[in-house]
Amino acid sequence: MERRRFFAEIEEGFAIVKGEEAYHLSVVLRLGKGDEIELLTSEGIWIGRIESLAGDVVRVSLLERKTVEKLPFDVFLFQGITKGRRIDWLVQKAAELGCKAFYPMFTRYTVLNEVGEEKLKRWVKIAKEASKQCGRPDVMEVREPIGFADAIKLSGEMNALRIAPCLRGEPVPLRDVLLKGRSDRVAIFIGPEGGFSPEEVEMLTSSGIKTVTLGPYILKSETASIMVLSALLTLWG
Repeated sequence: MERRRFFAEIEEGFAIVKGEEAYHLSVVLRLGKGDEIELLTSEGIWIGRIESLAGDVVRVSLLERKTVEKLPFDVFLFQGITKGRRIDWLVQKAAELGCKAFYPMFTRYTVLNEVGEEKLKRWVKIAKEASKQCGRPDVMEVREPIGFADAIKLSGEMNALRIAPCLRGEPVPLRDVLLKGRSDRVAIFIGPEGGFSPEEVEMLTSSGIKTVTLGPYILKSETASIMVLSALLTLWG
């Protein structure tokens, strides 16, 4: 039987599952003393056995540390904010595909000019649940929204390969860029509906960010993000 996964904290040699996670464990799934579960902690993933349940606190003994391979590179996704709730889906899929940090980004063509606190909290929760579900050893970070110019500046401090799918200018095939050599860090810039403006393309290229093509078709913003993440996982993972 597959073990269920829960976030936990290590305290005095035991794993402690608290709050909503404890409620889901004991009330929704009806797990109890003696059941084995997987624990996602700051010290890695563990297999544990439930020892006691008291309210919203579950105490778990640690049986075995589980070896889970991390990606050999970090991916930072600067995503132009799109309309509706499609970005909820993208946050989930980015976490499943190993993205380290997700940056909602304001650009010339983004319809929204702000992201409310509740929406940001929802993205954080989606990232946490998706990271747990796919069994990765860490949780994708969802960062505060960032402006386009600030995103370029921040990416320049990452010592990363920086790429931006783009229809304007003189982009090269993504495959050619990825097969030239690996990097420990990759920063991806994805535009919203409408892509990047001519002025933004100029900012990208003048900052040393490589503009790339993803094939002959025009893709939705979320599709472009998934395609780049999948290509990295396939070619470099």
